[in-house]
Amino acid sequence: MGEGGQTTGIEVKRIQQLLTLAGNDPGPITSLWNPKTKQALLDFVEDLQWGPTTPYIDPQDPYYRLFTLAYSAGVLLDLPKNLRSESAALALYETCRERRLVYGWTKGTHVYNGGTRTIWGYEWDRGYAVATKGYARAEAEFDLDVPISLNCTGFANLMLSVWRSGAAHEAPYDRSQGVGGFNPLGARYSMQPAPGFYVLDPPGVYKSLDTILSSIHPSRVYYFGICNGTGFISHDMVYFGGKLYECNLDKTPAVYSTPLEDKIKVLDHGHYFTIYGPGPF
Repeated sequence: MGEGGQTTGIEVKRIQQLLTLAGNDPGPITSLWNPKTKQALLDFVEDLQWGPTTPYIDPQDPYYRLFTLAYSAGVLLDLPKNLRSESAALALYETCRERRLVYGWTKGTHVYNGGTRTIWGYEWDRGYAVATKGYARAEAEFDLDVPISLNCTGFANLMLSVWRSGAAHEAPYDRSQGVGGFNPLGARYSMQPAPGFYVLDPPGVYKSLDTILSSIHPSRVYYFGICNGTGFISHDMVYFGGKLYECNLDKTPAVYSTPLEDKIKVLDHGHYFTIYGPGPF
């Protein structure tokens, strides 16, 4: 994108948004390359003091300017690509805590912290994910107010993916948040209903701590969904090591963990758990 390359379209708009987030004024964000956008990119590249100063940006540039621009803009999230299982999940959890990520979600007319973000595996490096507004690749943009956020599904989805692979770049990871209700996220990761699932009333709804503890192993990973009495899921979480890990509106940072024995208190307020797992070691 830039001089001698593509100068119109959504890709140019994304570069203008990234430059803005990185502190370089590209002029009006119009999807049209203009002299001010050119100067903003030249200023950014010159500040890097790495490689030639050129008025264009190439995703396969050996100087990693696109990566550095995205990182400077705050739209990337570190992933533990060289770890797996519990160590990977804990590394992601600590990263989200250190970044003090906020909860972003759209429900009807209610928009929390800029709305829902789509989380993609960053194409050029398995060690990162990138957050955008918009689900379709041709429409994805960056938000100038809240560059990155997670919600319960986005966070649980990443946790289960890094547990398996350390990244978010191949199946079963899917950026879609089309789960919940009677479609549990755990099933996306080939998790089966936890033992005892079909003998409960109604099927799949855990209503007591004793029943839950008799059905899970604390060293394994499970998907937990908060549901109502019919099993309709309204909140996604991941369990391992005696704790539930989640992203929610009620705390800052929005990502936090709670011992299962404490979280079980939601059962006193008309909520229940549906459980899928265990997942792989």
